[in-house]
Amino acid sequence: MARNTWDEYYLCNPEPWGKDPDDIVRMAAHNRPQRVLDVGGGDGRHAMYLARTGSQVTVIDKSTVALEYLKRRAEQEHLDITTKCQRLQDSPLSGTYDLVIATSVLHFLKEPATVIARMQRATFPGGTHALEAFCTQNTQDMPHLFTLEEVAALYDGWNIKKLCENTGPLHRHGRGPLHRHAGITLIAQKPKLLSFSDEQYGHEAK
Repeated sequence: MARNTWDEYYLCNPEPWGKDPDDIVRMAAHNRPQRVLDVGGGDGRHAMYLARTGSQVTVIDKSTVALEYLKRRAEQEHLDITTKCQRLQDSPLSGTYDLVIATSVLHFLKEPATVIARMQRATFPGGTHALEAFCTQNTQDMPHLFTLEEVAALYDGWNIKKLCENTGPLHRHGRGPLHRHAGITLIAQKPKLLSFSDEQYGHEAK
């Protein structure tokens, strides 16, 4: 069976994203154990960081090469990381999680709203989403480029804690060319369920 494009990429570019987690993941994780879903987690730099805090992490990615590399490292450190080799378009995103992260992946999908809806259903009430994706200011063409208004609409009803556009520094992935990205960052919390007393007295969940 021929390897997919991402398998070839990871074979040619070991640890292309580095080992340190993005700031958005640090902000959303709160340095406490959680059930975490890493959507399109690749070779697992975020999964490793989160699992070291005691979290149970599930990583979904289409690259067998990246996931095998992640599994080897997780086993060496005895970390609680489960890997699933699935295409995001086809994955049911089964399970329920406290934290769902998707960094630098959703812009590769032609219809990311469908996947985001599944991510939302797989999130506990009060759970958090941390997303980074390319926006319309990005110089590289992608299957989907987001706008702030689009992301805000997709998370209508959620408590949006952070939503902004940003332009990153010049950098390269592995042996690739120097470039810079323009993207959208989101941290949002799913509404909590009202308790019986909250419903009785008309209080909103905080």
